[in-house]
Amino acid sequence: MASWVVISILTLGALFGADATAADYGDFSDHGAWDAGSYEPYSVRPDIGSVRRLSHSEGLPASWSRVKYAQLELVAQTMEMYPDRQVYFLGRDLEWGNDAWTGLNSGSPSERERSHLLNVSQDTKESPHLEKYLASRGLDRRSIHLGKKAVFLDTGYYGSIPQALSEVFTSAAPKQLVTQLMVSGNSDVPSSRSSLFYLDPRAADTKPSLLHSSIRDFEDLPHYTEKAEFYQNLHGNWEAMSPTHGDPESSKIYMEDLAGFLDDPKVRAYFATRRKFWRELKQLEIQGDRPAAIATLRRLLAEDPANGQMRAAVRDFLEIVRLNSDAHLPLIITPGDVGLSPESITRLPAAVDCLSPKIHLMLHGQQ
Repeated sequence: MASWVVISILTLGALFGADATAADYGDFSDHGAWDAGSYEPYSVRPDIGSVRRLSHSEGLPASWSRVKYAQLELVAQTMEMYPDRQVYFLGRDLEWGNDAWTGLNSGSPSERERSHLLNVSQDTKESPHLEKYLASRGLDRRSIHLGKKAVFLDTGYYGSIPQALSEVFTSAAPKQLVTQLMVSGNSDVPSSRSSLFYLDPRAADTKPSLLHSSIRDFEDLPHYTEKAEFYQNLHGNWEAMSPTHGDPESSKIYMEDLAGFLDDPKVRAYFATRRKFWRELKQLEIQGDRPAAIATLRRLLAEDPANGQMRAAVRDFLEIVRLNSDAHLPLIITPGDVGLSPESITRLPAAVDCLSPKIHLMLHGQQ
């Protein structure tokens, strides 16, 4: 078992004994009796900056390469489309997205500090201590009252957990707290087709709600900790607590490989091009010139009609602006306005070969 896990268990056991219960901590738990040697806090998962940068690609599934690029795209899109918001990745599924954000912004403290990792599960989203846990992660009533804006990121599907987080802050203004999913089955929440595209190229032209199975490559990754069951105040800090049945050894291998991937100059150069692309799209929203925006989007699509990633990105842009923009007069443009056909509402055959040559080379040649 990894040293982080051993230390956490020994610390809890040393302080309160092997049979410690909630009573030993005072009225600081929503779980009742529990064994300190059988649970661990989510904070035992190491920061990606502390793990070795190693390539394990040959020993990991081929799908992992796609997941790495999907995370790269999700971070680029989020950084530029939500530049004035705090970003909350929801673990455990999107803990890898937070890792990617942290690794890619290691030289930019201000951007690194915008990203946060929350561990909220179906078991804990209705916890009486959820608000205290969120406050310990920088999201509280005072900051909301002062105008703090946030975006919650998750893999999918309906956004029930982000909704539960938003409901904690009933005084929040419209669009102050928004949600972004990779695959959304909720008409009020946008999807990230451009990141999903690396996992399933059908995302360019298929309704995302039909592609829920495509995010299994994210959801099936090994996790350092088990699913959170309750929140616990440990030494003044609220923690998500999980049974000690995670897979830290396998998870750390993936983290090391991701750290090495993010450190690759070619990967960083590609990430810079994706940020630039999304920054330029964001400028279309900021400028608010609808005819000029339509002309630009039509030009981008016409330059390479076979570029599925471009179609996915344009659909994302239009949907994010329509659903999550807090502009006084949001720029509303429909897919039809820029020449995009309606998304398919039937499951098309798998179409891995429709990847562009550039992306295919990255996935199968470079990494």
